[in-house]
Amino acid sequence: MSTLGQKICTICGPVGFAAFGIGIFPLAHFLPPPGPTLGADEIAEIFRSNAMGIRFGAVFLMLGVSLLMAFFAEWCVLMKRMEGENLPYTFTQAICAAFVCVLFFTPGIFWTVAAFRPERSAESILLMSDVSWIMFVIPAFPGFVQMMAIGLAVLGDKKPVPVMPRWVGFATLWVAVLFIPGCLVGVLKTGPFAWNGLLAFWVPAVVTGLWANGMIVPMWKAIAQQGETA
Repeated sequence: MSTLGQKICTICGPVGFAAFGIGIFPLAHFLPPPGPTLGADEIAEIFRSNAMGIRFGAVFLMLGVSLLMAFFAEWCVLMKRMEGENLPYTFTQAICAAFVCVLFFTPGIFWTVAAFRPERSAESILLMSDVSWIMFVIPAFPGFVQMMAIGLAVLGDKKPVPVMPRWVGFATLWVAVLFIPGCLVGVLKTGPFAWNGLLAFWVPAVVTGLWANGMIVPMWKAIAQQGETA
């Protein structure tokens, strides 16, 4: 495979996160996220006052998630080189990435439905909003396993010239640890572990963006190290 395809998949990472961010903030106005303690009328007003922005925001979000699928596919290619014949971490990363992308994609559908007919009852809009926000943050579960798989694959690469530098492995393991607070979003409505809280939402969101952008250079170097193949 030409390295061009691998580089395109790599670039899909930051581009996907950028589209993701555009959809969430300037279009949908979902930063900060609407709090879990808001009532039905308050949530309904959010969707009714910006129905078109939320619809377009959902489009960008779903486009961004779709691009991330290519980004994580490239990680599978790199991890296969790290692991060799047996690929437990590669398959783990692939399965978790697919599940994470589904969970991130689906809230865009719920936001679209809620904003498509904003004249629905406030209770119906609240239900769709609750489901979408819990689903938006709950990928902390498979995300933790996914990042652990990547980090352990990097650190387990014992080749004379490893595919990735060891700092990538340690950084990825830290990202995995910082995902853990998001596992409590279905339990707590207030505080740092709520879906709009510091530890459950803001810290994972920031470190994920930094990780995706920070991986571009080492991923490109790893691709160049492989060289062109037929």
